[in-house]
Amino acid sequence: MADAGSVVHAFTHALGCDFDDLKSLFEVIYVGLPLNLGGASTQSTTNAIDLAEIIEDATGIQARLIDERLTTRSASNLLHSAGRSSKNQRHVIDAVAALLILEQAIALENLIEGFAGMSIEEARQIG
Repeated sequence: MADAGSVVHAFTHALGCDFDDLKSLFEVIYVGLPLNLGGASTQSTTNAIDLAEIIEDATGIQARLIDERLTTRSASNLLHSAGRSSKNQRHVIDAVAALLILEQAIALENLIEGFAGMSIEEARQIG
């Protein structure tokens, strides 16, 4: 599992900013919550929740978890409809799935006029 320092470094490096800029750029950071199709948690669920907690502690920015069930399938379908074969999807499918998760979060924010997803505490309650 990542430590706080590596998380902050990854964010600042990817965004080309320093740590002090992070809080001015973001009010919330969304993390995909991998549940099984029945909605139960798995080891991957626990890992995602732990990562969200590390991100929140390291950055001071609220982390929210978004149900990511079927996003890989949706990403694959989207790429297939754009003419990409399954073989040619491998290197971009996770990025497209992440984009779909973010689009879902933004759409929910607009509907509920608040942050989408679950808090870390709410996510830990999933059985």
